[in-house]
Amino acid sequence: GSTSAAPPPSFKQLTEAEIALLADADACALLPLLSPLLPFPAAKALPENDRTRALDPAARFEASHALLARLFAARLQKVPLCLLLDDAHTLSSDALALVSRLAHGVPQLLVIMAQRPKRATASPSSPKPTAVDGGSPGGAPSDDDARGSLQAIAEVLAVRGLGEDDESALLQSLLGVAALPAGLAAAVRARSAGNPYFAKEVLHSLTFSGQLTVEDGACVVTGGGGGD
Repeated sequence: GSTSAAPPPSFKQLTEAEIALLADADACALLPLLSPLLPFPAAKALPENDRTRALDPAARFEASHALLARLFAARLQKVPLCLLLDDAHTLSSDALALVSRLAHGVPQLLVIMAQRPKRATASPSSPKPTAVDGGSPGGAPSDDDARGSLQAIAEVLAVRGLGEDDESALLQSLLGVAALPAGLAAAVRARSAGNPYFAKEVLHSLTFSGQLTVEDGACVVTGGGGGD
């Protein structure tokens, strides 16, 4: 059978701000700065030009972030957006700078970041700072500066660990039992510190090793599963 190509997007789908952005020759000339963020076919369609080649790393960094902020603001002119970033403690300084730029400059954007407390030292597996243009971070601010800029406008909600009763209830629910063997809740808590994800992983480790089994709706602990 015959197939038909999807119709091109209508200008009616664009906001006034997006149409104005398309008519801005300077903004369009900077679009190649965003090519690393695009799939290969689209990136290939945005080759470097005299305008972008003349920019040093710091200028590329600033221009790319400014352009992204304009694109977000134009797209969200009529419809607000919630941007959720998990594991935000792993974000590089330039990524944090971009999020800060968006949070400060796009009022229609709500940013929610979930992160662990700041680490004393960086993990060897932490991502290395990489500028949005794929080259040197150049004008990227330090990690502390980027996070400080975000915290200046953020409402920080500290998520504390589960209390003993709540963690015990979680363990019972995960195991499908009405009661826990003596010492099991304390042993899990000593390793999880009330973190529900860690508590689940401790249970998984105990059951995988055979130290904890569920028989006829009751827990059975063998070996050191209920101790230190």
